[in-house]
Amino acid sequence: LDDTKPTITISEAGRKFDSRIIELKPDLTQPQ
Repeated sequence: LDDTKPTITISEAGRKFDSRIIELKPDLTQPQ
């Protein structure tokens, strides 16, 4: 495992993943 990689990449990936989930499943983010 490379610990030299910045955590920014992980955060960015997480945000992108969240965005995709929000777009795919808005029900989870905004339950009615």
